[in-house]
Amino acid sequence: MWDDVWSWGSLSIPNWAAYAERVTFESVNPNATFVDFGAHLQTHIAARYPAPAGAAGVGEYDLLCYSMGGLDSVIALISAPDAMAKAFNLITLDTPFDGVPNWKLRQQFPDMNGRPDRQSQCAALAPDSPALRALRAARGQLGSRVERIWCYSAGGDMAVQVPVTSSNLCADIPPATLFQGPSPSYASRLVPGASHAGESAIYSNEYAIAMAFGNLLFGQ
Repeated sequence: MWDDVWSWGSLSIPNWAAYAERVTFESVNPNATFVDFGAHLQTHIAARYPAPAGAAGVGEYDLLCYSMGGLDSVIALISAPDAMAKAFNLITLDTPFDGVPNWKLRQQFPDMNGRPDRQSQCAALAPDSPALRALRAARGQLGSRVERIWCYSAGGDMAVQVPVTSSNLCADIPPATLFQGPSPSYASRLVPGASHAGESAIYSNEYAIAMAFGNLLFGQ
């Protein structure tokens, strides 16, 4: 799903291939929920970007995330803040911060058969799941862990997969109230015509990719 983003990066940033990395989770164990994936990601980032000694530092890396990957990244950022450096950009594409209404229906899909890990991952995306409640309760900690947050929502789904309010980390509270400090800066944007997945998926939508690279390259 990251082929289009990778192509844009290779054309836009001369040393893209030397620094950009696709992180996948098929081999992660345990992998019952996004909390497990987040712990794996935290260890992975800390090995490459350890926390600077004796100082909070500035952002040293960017996180570009799709769907549950945004939850993984938030868990990574808040789970062990002393182990890894601060992030510069956290960019999420249709991440269900407040869960998805069709999680139980998704458990009935054929690709879920014989996959207890996928079943539990879906259950963790129930709007009232303990994992999501804990993440939302701790999201204010991002104020000291990342410099800029950008949340993109898919606005073109015929059948809503991730509600717009779910993909906006601060839909229920002003950023200044949540973070109570000068950082991170925060913005949420709707991508018209984009869907969560499929032919018009947000991760291959040119408008969404162009805006994400505007964030990465120009901070706007």
